[in-house]
Amino acid sequence: MWVLGLTGVVLLILPNIVMDGIQFARRGAPLAIVRRFGGLLLSGGIGIVLGTRVLTLLSPRAATLILGLFVLIFVTLSATDPQSSDQGRSPYQVTAPSCTSL
Repeated sequence: MWVLGLTGVVLLILPNIVMDGIQFARRGAPLAIVRRFGGLLLSGGIGIVLGTRVLTLLSPRAATLILGLFVLIFVTLSATDPQSSDQGRSPYQVTAPSCTSL
């Protein structure tokens, strides 16, 4: 059953990307936006392909270890951030450090 769920997610990604592209094209595909974020889009696409390839080569244990290290780094940086107090913030502004200090 778990494999069917994963297959469903994979099969739904492509139609989602296609529909996003169609909606982007319907609005005239503003070239200013494409030019402005071209480098980001290109490097993001390359990063997705390379990152996916690396994840398929890693063992589940190594992937879990790397994820755990990043979570520990994030929590450590959030806990030691001197600007993480809620003073002077809008009650509607939510940032990662204030979320972790609850």
